[in-house]
Amino acid sequence: MTACPSCGRENREDALYCVFCGMRLGNEEKEVGLPSPPSTDLVSPPLSKGAPGKGKVRVLLWIIPAFLLLAVVVVALLLLRGGGGMTVAEYKEAVGEIQSRSGEGFEVLGAELEEISTGMVEPDDPEELRQFIVGLETAEAKVEEFHHLLEESYEELQGLKPPRGVETFHRELLDFYERCRRESEDLLSMVAYLREVFALLESPFGAAMELAENEPGSLQESMNRLDDLEMKFGNSLDGLRNLDPPFLLRGWHGHLLEVWNKFPAILSDVQKAMIEGNAQALYALDATLEEWEEEWEALGSELGRAFEGIGADLNALAEEGMDFDVRLQNL
Repeated sequence: MTACPSCGRENREDALYCVFCGMRLGNEEKEVGLPSPPSTDLVSPPLSKGAPGKGKVRVLLWIIPAFLLLAVVVVALLLLRGGGGMTVAEYKEAVGEIQSRSGEGFEVLGAELEEISTGMVEPDDPEELRQFIVGLETAEAKVEEFHHLLEESYEELQGLKPPRGVETFHRELLDFYERCRRESEDLLSMVAYLREVFALLESPFGAAMELAENEPGSLQESMNRLDDLEMKFGNSLDGLRNLDPPFLLRGWHGHLLEVWNKFPAILSDVQKAMIEGNAQALYALDATLEEWEEEWEALGSELGRAFEGIGADLNALAEEGMDFDVRLQNL
């Protein structure tokens, strides 16, 4: 047996290379006629070339920090975008545009409410009533436009992904727009209802004004005109009963029916007194008409208070919207 001078392991006497480490054994004289030495692919590489697997360790040593660095970058980007897909700057810009549109809508709505309140003064002639009805139609279109604007704004806000730390602000802003939507919906139903009410009152009001301004030529003519007026009041009363008033004006609607229902009966009493020539009864009915007019004016005051209430609510919402603008800038 021949010992390897490198690793000290025993090899066959005729071996030219160590089968364990590949070192040449120095048996050159025996090389002729001997088999070729084993392929170095089948043996371990010489120790002088380094320990097995050292290259793989070096590769892992630089791959691991690279992955750690990549993870840090990803986390930093997520924190920058708040984990919600938007940066604070992007969120502020998107919400700022929505707030700007809504603020303009509040200004337009305030002007329309002022027009309605001004027109609620008792009209002196049918033309003033007609102008008021046209004003209600215009206001209804403006309020409806404002309501659609709020609905679109609410949907836009729902589609936003607020950055980290802004979630509470975003939830409060959504709640604010939901309250604005409900308030504008209430106002829209009120204006639409009033438009229908005054359209029903236009015909009997015009007939009553005509009767008051033009004295009839004969008793029969007076009776005919009173019959016509009573019929128009009856038709308007039927129309009023078929209306579905908004929740905020249901009490007012009941008072309206109660007051309006009294007038045809007063007209019948007037006709009876005229036919009988009962001047005393006519004087008494004149006092009754004055009481009825007072009740009618009270209805107008009650309606004005209802609009003042919803106007105050809208003003409070407008101020709250401005507070949100300030909070948005401070994010």
